[in-house]
Amino acid sequence: MKNFFKNRILTVLAIAVLTAIVFTACEGPMGPEGSPGRDGIDGIDGIDGKDGIDGKDGKDGKDGKDGISIVWKGELSAAPSSPQINWAYFNTVTGNAYIWNGLIWDYLALRGAAEAGGVSIVWKGTHSSHLENPELNWAYYNSTEKKSYIYNGTEWQILAQDGNTPFFDSLVEMVQVPGGSFELGREIGTAGSGDTTPVSTVTMTGFFIGKFPVTQAQYQAVMGTNPSYFHGGNGREPETGEAQNLRPVENVRWYDAIVFCNRLSMEEGLTPAYSISGSTDPAVWGAVPTNDNETWNAVIVVSGSTGYRLPTEAQWEYAAKGGKWSLGSFTYSGSNDPDAVAWYTANSNNRTREVGKKAPNILGIYDMSGNVREWCWDWSGNYTSTAKTDPTGAPPGNFRVLRGGSWDQSAPENRSVYRYYYLPALRYDNIGFRVSRP
Repeated sequence: MKNFFKNRILTVLAIAVLTAIVFTACEGPMGPEGSPGRDGIDGIDGIDGKDGIDGKDGKDGKDGKDGISIVWKGELSAAPSSPQINWAYFNTVTGNAYIWNGLIWDYLALRGAAEAGGVSIVWKGTHSSHLENPELNWAYYNSTEKKSYIYNGTEWQILAQDGNTPFFDSLVEMVQVPGGSFELGREIGTAGSGDTTPVSTVTMTGFFIGKFPVTQAQYQAVMGTNPSYFHGGNGREPETGEAQNLRPVENVRWYDAIVFCNRLSMEEGLTPAYSISGSTDPAVWGAVPTNDNETWNAVIVVSGSTGYRLPTEAQWEYAAKGGKWSLGSFTYSGSNDPDAVAWYTANSNNRTREVGKKAPNILGIYDMSGNVREWCWDWSGNYTSTAKTDPTGAPPGNFRVLRGGSWDQSAPENRSVYRYYYLPALRYDNIGFRVSRP
């Protein structure tokens, strides 16, 4: 599995190098000259950028042997037309930076001020440690950690996923969800049946979430077992033409899900998110409880941790609705037609289905409506009407939240605002999960 991801990253880097060579910017009014890119390591001369909109692009630096040059196309109030892969720009209306991944404009987190008219972000090649004496927006791929970093002027930060730039050598593919505000519980689209009240305005910090629910193959790789009811035998076979190991894992307890999160984090060198009785190592926690457990219920999220975790209920609904870009558009995650995006009673053929077979939402996230219900971090409780920022749910109680609907539920139960709950020690053949990361 790791070799697969390593090969994928090397392939992506090669594609990016070729892409960078053909970068050109659009002609625009003259403005202040952007900063020149810096020399890469052991590279060849880059291509000079042309005039950008409202300014001039600085010259591309010399590309490192394993490096690429990402050129900002200037400051705009809307996305440039006819983009090529890795075109990036600063949007003066939203205040965010975006990069074209070949399908959509992905959010590219700002790592320092972008100068008017465009700057050149130069990858400095592949290395096993941080570069010395870095300057703003230097970036590189760390071949030891299998991560890419960018210097923000103060410290090296992990460079967020931006389509064709390597970032995490991860078992689970993640999608970036930019921060913004939305109305938690507000029914949207044309196929809804009413708000989940009381509705409240929620402001979200950006985060990453799994592109798909965790699959049986991924769960087996991390946990060494597959608890799924739909295991492929005895009348539980996959639909014709679908892959068994790419069906979502189900029949998992909430307790199982947090163990998976910490184990995967430890495997990938991240700081585990969950701590029980002062330990973040699931091996120390003991066997996963099959009944309600006071000690496990007291689990906390470690402040500042970088590892995988279950999304909060607010994160889940925000991502399902499409984040800041498509609020108000669809009742289900990506469509007003459940058959376009969800496996549910009317079309599932009474079984789970391979992930990613239905259409994604605008963020590129699949199966948030239907297939399996998904565990969230939150304890179940009544909503409140007060505005809030990054809420983490109700005070401790008896039940944990489930969202998303499933293969054996009706269309209304697959709406993005529909809530459900279950005891954390129980499991069922329509309950799975997906992971998130800060």
